[in-house]
Parts: sequence; structure tokens; C-alpha cells
Amino acid sequence: MFDEIAHKYDFINHLMTFYMDNYWRWKIYKHIKNNNIKCKNILDIASGTGEMTKKLVRLKPEILYACDISEKMLKLQKKKIKDDNLKLFLTNDHKLPFNNESVDIVTAAFGIRNFANLDEYMKEIHRILKYNGYFIVLDMFYSVSLDKNLFYKFYFGKLIPRLGNFFSGSKSAYDYLFKSVYSFYSVNEFIEYCTKFGFSNKFLQNNLLNTVNTVYLIKREQ
Repeated sequence: MFDEIAHKYDFINHLMTFYMDNYWRWKIYKHIKNNNIKCKNILDIASGTGEMTKKLVRLKPEILYACDISEKMLKLQKKKIKDDNLKLFLTNDHKLPFNNESVDIVTAAFGIRNFANLDEYMKEIHRILKYNGYFIVLDMFYSVSLDKNLFYKFYFGKLIPRLGNFFSGSKSAYDYLFKSVYSFYSVNEFIEYCTKFGFSNKFLQNNLLNTVNTVYLIKREQ
């Protein structure tokens, strides 16, 4: 599915968020920088065409890894970002090729709710993160706003899927992406879920109507 929509992915994301998705990613960069969070080694999972990766490059880590299941998206990212410290790799399962406690930060922007085997990814992310390392998640979470706000329900439930499918040339990709929000956790449920894997909530940023949120999790000391 993601290979199918790769060529229009950035355009449609910017369109449906009025370019706010770019600002939300930028705020992650600023939060890391302003709080002097250690960022020697960073992994951006579900990195797609590299919109989050592009912000992370500005932190000047010693090495920045970016992975995705879509080969076409990674090819677009390679053309977009030129940096000697950026390493791209394709992944088709939850196993991440890193040593235990070897990564300072893992980021996931608009990808984690699409993981079919999220439990296994959480275990792997916890394994590779250093203690007190950060797992930063930017995504859409289920909220009652999706049902109670009629404009919101129409815009994201009807208009955006149709526009997304039209511009991408897909018959159903954006129907799926919106339905995935309805079947995902609320942000508070997600934070509670993450505690089962050894994470604590450090900071929560509500970006839009408690639906688009940035969750800053840290790997707890044991």
C-alpha cells in the first residue's frame, strides 16, 4: 500500500493538515535541542519519505538511521536528504539490527498505529534504547472528537480519504489510514500500554484536538 502512494505521500499529508504536520515534526527537533537530550545515535522508524528524518539531521548526530517497509519511499528519501551520517535500510519485520542499549532516541512519526505486530516492536525498541533514552511518537490517536465534532468527522472521515485516494491514484489507501485511527488507542490508553514494556511518559504534547499528539517516552531504569 505504501509503495502505491509514495509519490504523493508528502503532498497529501501537507494538504490534509494544512502543512501543520511539518510544524509538529519541527517541534520534536526543537524539544530535543532545547532540552539537551542526548542524540548521538538516532533511529527513525517508519521514516517514509524522510520528513521526520530531515528534521533530525539538523541535530547533527554521529549517526542517524532511518528505516521503512516501503522501498519506494526510502528511494525518495535518499534523493531528498544528502548526509554522510544518514543510513537507510529496508525492514519487513519487527527485528531491528542493533545491539542492546545502543540508541539514544527512537522516533516514529505517523507510522506506529499501522504496525501489525506492535507488541514485538515495543520490545525491540525497549531493547535497543539506552536507559533514559527517548522513544518519541507523533501520531493520530482515537479521540471522542472524531465522533462528536461534525466538521472534524466530515473532514477526516469523508473529505480527506476521497482527496487522498484521488491524488494518490489509490482506490482505498486513505480509507484504511483513517479507519486505522478509529481502531487505535486514545493517547492516554497508548501511554498506559507503553508502561507494560518499560516506558514512562516524560512529556505529552497535544497538537490538535487531543487527536494528533506527540508522546515523549523514556526507557525506565531497572
